[in-house]
Amino acid sequence: GRLNYNYDNKYLLTVTFRSDGSSKYTPGNKWGYFPSAALAWRISNENFMDNLDFISDLKLRSSWGVTGSQAIGAYATLNQLYSSKTVFNDAQFTTFSPGTQLPGDLKWESTKQLDFGVDAGIFDNRFTFTADYYIKTTDDLLNSVSLPLSLGYTSTIKNIGSIENRGLEFEVGANVFPQGNLSWTIDANIAFNKTKVLKLYEGEDIYGGSY
Repeated sequence: GRLNYNYDNKYLLTVTFRSDGSSKYTPGNKWGYFPSAALAWRISNENFMDNLDFISDLKLRSSWGVTGSQAIGAYATLNQLYSSKTVFNDAQFTTFSPGTQLPGDLKWESTKQLDFGVDAGIFDNRFTFTADYYIKTTDDLLNSVSLPLSLGYTSTIKNIGSIENRGLEFEVGANVFPQGNLSWTIDANIAFNKTKVLKLYEGEDIYGGSY
């Protein structure tokens, strides 16, 4: 669901809510609920900006939202049986036994993001500028962890921790030749991002297939 509200083309509001379901998760955790909201103020349309003709667009905005991830394989939460062969009395039989991965009671991995930004344009938007600052936190990370061999399983999938990303993004643009047979626009952008691991499973490092 989504609701958009626009008052006098100055104050803009968007609110969304989504419900996602996945059979990959265990009963009771199959559904995730993810809201978001965004608010913007188009300052360039205010009356006190009338004397600043060279500013064609100026908007402040902020947003917050949550999204979900189902980054696990099918049947990862089930106790699967694997087949093999054995011999009894000179005859071959098919056998089934539990696998090496312990089923997990998993819930949705979720990512929350808060963003603040500004959009500006001057001289009929011949020159534009955009800047964003964001904080993004991913909680209940889905990952495989090792288990003590005494359990009879070698690994399981768990919601193991959280990671934070903070960053700045800038973009500038120029419409060098806006009219005529020759059209030429220039755009440039740069971004800075810092990632920090906030929490891991029992404080232990989680390695991939190779490192």
